[in-house]
Amino acid sequence: MTTLTQRRIDGRVGDWWAPVRASLGRDRAPVFPWVALGLAGAVIATAVLTGAYVHEVPARLGAWAGTGWPTLLAGRWWTLGTSFVVTRDWFMASTMPLCLLLGLVPYERRAGHGRTFLVAVVGHVTGTVIVALVFAPLALTHVGMLERAANNVDYGGSMAIAAGLGALVGFVHDRRLTRVAIALAVGGLVLHHQMADWGHVVALPLGYAIARLRTGRDVERLVLVLVGLTVLAVIVVAGFGT
Repeated sequence: MTTLTQRRIDGRVGDWWAPVRASLGRDRAPVFPWVALGLAGAVIATAVLTGAYVHEVPARLGAWAGTGWPTLLAGRWWTLGTSFVVTRDWFMASTMPLCLLLGLVPYERRAGHGRTFLVAVVGHVTGTVIVALVFAPLALTHVGMLERAANNVDYGGSMAIAAGLGALVGFVHDRRLTRVAIALAVGGLVLHHQMADWGHVVALPLGYAIARLRTGRDVERLVLVLVGLTVLAVIVVAGFGT
């Protein structure tokens, strides 16, 4: 690789990240990312308690703590919380906290603790419920592959990461960063094609929507609507299951 080619690559990468650097501004100090550190720390602590750094966690633990259509139908709404902190093995336990920091810290340093916490919660909880509801009808097809997709129970905080990226895109509002975020979400869906990847596609615009609202009152209204609809959906689904 020639020096000129290297400079062109470095220049393009710098141009891509330049709007993010500029969005921090010089008129105020960046916020310390307590929320991102707290969420990442919760994942690490849970991994230590479950032994995920030493061995793969038992399948029964994943089934108990994970969330999806079957758990919501059974009225186990609390799995929307436990599913965030549980990891499968040492690789997931190592990369998930790191990705949470990468996904949430840039936004929290610009938008503050409150919005970042809302982005993470809405991205994970609302995103999970939306995906569960969308895929639930596949359970009625009696086709093995589709039934497994509908009855998938998942865990991990990757939807919060996608929501954090979406929020950063909404805050910076730069076309290049927007294209990168969309490419990551869609690319993951095409290349990885797991149920969680559909959740990323849902969580990304949720985070973006929260970040685009400039006043605290507008954010409160949007979050109240999203959380209200999420709670209503969980109650209705649980009612059908009983």
